[in-house]
Amino acid sequence: SWRGLTLHFMFLLLIAVSIILYRNMFNNPFIHDDFFWLDSGKKISEGDFSGIFSLIAGRYCPAFIHFLFGACFKKLGLNYTWYHAISLSVHVLNGTLLYILIYLLFHDHLWALLAAFFFAINPVISNAILWPSAWVDLFAASGLLATLIFYKLFLDKGFKWLYALAFFSFMVSIFSKVVGIGLPVLLLFLEIVMISSF
Repeated sequence: SWRGLTLHFMFLLLIAVSIILYRNMFNNPFIHDDFFWLDSGKKISEGDFSGIFSLIAGRYCPAFIHFLFGACFKKLGLNYTWYHAISLSVHVLNGTLLYILIYLLFHDHLWALLAAFFFAINPVISNAILWPSAWVDLFAASGLLATLIFYKLFLDKGFKWLYALAFFSFMVSIFSKVVGIGLPVLLLFLEIVMISSF
């Protein structure tokens, strides 16, 4: 249908704009905190999991990010281009998740696509995309958005497996960065939106 073609075009445009905006980052070498994560990844890839539950700045435990760097170091080594490609892919994923969430809440494709588009080009979040150390932010956002989506679907459908997926997504977020602890406030907002829709 025409609407389906339009949605596909908009998603392709979202991906294209993201790649154009951040195309120069693929040539950027690792810097600063990247080496902390690469060292952790190297240890994990060699079977040393002793630091996977260590606290960052004494505040949070990004075990999921430690695991990711371990898996990536084992497969990618020090090829920074692929780490940047993962960052950009997760950024596009987050834009897509934002689209899905807004559409589920307000049933408006246009506003959902506009929100995803402006999210994709927002310079405020560029640091989270330009350096692999910021995977903590990218994946925390992915987990939060996925949690809200699955919880909304659970409220709509009532399937317990959706609730389980929401809980798993929350664990991804909370074990990426402590920002995930704000989920109860977001769920309260979601409940208010749901109640006001009746």
